[in-house]
Amino acid sequence: MASARRTSDVLRRVFAVTDSPSPDLARTSRLRSSLWGIADQALLSIASFGVFVLLARTLTPNAFGQFTLVYTGVLLANVMQSALLTQPHNVLGAQRKGEELARYTSAAARAQVLLAGGFTLVALLVTGVSVLRGGELTQLIAASAALLPAWQLQEFLRRILYTQGRVRAAVLGDVVCYGGQLSLVITLSALGVLTGTRALLVIAVFCFIGACLGAWQSRFLLRTPINLSPLSENWVFGKWLGGAAVGAWLVTNVPLYVAGVINGPQAAGAIKAAQLLLGPLNVLLLFIATVLPIRLASALAGGGRTRLREELRVMTLLTAPIVLAYCAVTAALSTPLLRVVYGQAYERYSVLVVLWAVLVVLVYSAYVMTSVANAQQATKLTFRANAHGAAVACLVALPLTALLGAEGAILATVLGTAAVLLTLWRTVGPDGFGRPSYAAGR
Repeated sequence: MASARRTSDVLRRVFAVTDSPSPDLARTSRLRSSLWGIADQALLSIASFGVFVLLARTLTPNAFGQFTLVYTGVLLANVMQSALLTQPHNVLGAQRKGEELARYTSAAARAQVLLAGGFTLVALLVTGVSVLRGGELTQLIAASAALLPAWQLQEFLRRILYTQGRVRAAVLGDVVCYGGQLSLVITLSALGVLTGTRALLVIAVFCFIGACLGAWQSRFLLRTPINLSPLSENWVFGKWLGGAAVGAWLVTNVPLYVAGVINGPQAAGAIKAAQLLLGPLNVLLLFIATVLPIRLASALAGGGRTRLREELRVMTLLTAPIVLAYCAVTAALSTPLLRVVYGQAYERYSVLVVLWAVLVVLVYSAYVMTSVANAQQATKLTFRANAHGAAVACLVALPLTALLGAEGAILATVLGTAAVLLTLWRTVGPDGFGRPSYAAGR
């Protein structure tokens, strides 16, 4: 009986996000909301996994590598968006209600339009340069200019729904957006007309549809007069996250580009193909990145650091074994998995899968610790950790890739991520958690 009560209490803590004066009703509502959230992250991961696997099986290794390089550039814009707008909205917006939330969300939405426009302009300028130079990536870059604004607006609007706790509404939009993407890419692949450029355009079209639906779902929060003053707190919170986002992108992707330059685009494609086998864990990682900072911020507000520690411990105990088990099995079965998923084109890259498995364990740990820092608005710590990691990855990427090829590129990312984790652990770990200088690092 006591064991059952403890199990029930653990599950309640895992799925709880906020406190409520009606415990039974609130517990049921939070459980359903979190299950919907997990289902939503599963949908996103399945769609991304399916699109990339179809591209890897359809395109030549060189063409798939070119697609990977351009798509990775789009991801840089998206991580900047997340740092400057969506993550601050998830944490700061969760503390606002009613008209105050509407003013803040409207201001953030207008900032998002400006940010997306800036990224699109950069993509168009790069397209022009590529046209003048006769680059092989011109069509892909041009398609990315169409994808950038649509994807950014769709992602911003879906994260608004998460801040409000309207997870089922977000799931509906993602079914339309990501389900549509995957369905049409499958159709194009079956017809034998799938290319990297067409895949980017398909994603852009369905992101635009998803953005329109998200705008309608959030229309009551987007109708206040133009006023950007509520974003001052957003900037205080997000400025260091922006630098941290760039650092995190450099840690993961500078080695990818170095491999593409030294060994050709096919090396970048091989790295991406290996990464995809660990892709199913993105369901868990995206859930942690989206929900854990909100939950920890609520725990901190409701019960202080003691409650935050408790929430963190429960989440770690329930998620870490899943990550470790999946990574271990995938690494052990890397060769047959590559053969089954891609055929013989990438079968010789089993070492890349093993290195990615090690990397994912480190990334998971960094996600958890970053969530702790962000929940306490100690975003300067996040920036410092990712800056250290970026410095390490950039310094070792060239010599390791020149010496070991694609394997050296991933090893550079592993070392950079380890540097991120070490910096976070010194402050967030048991010996440093909650130091007075921690919160002062905003």
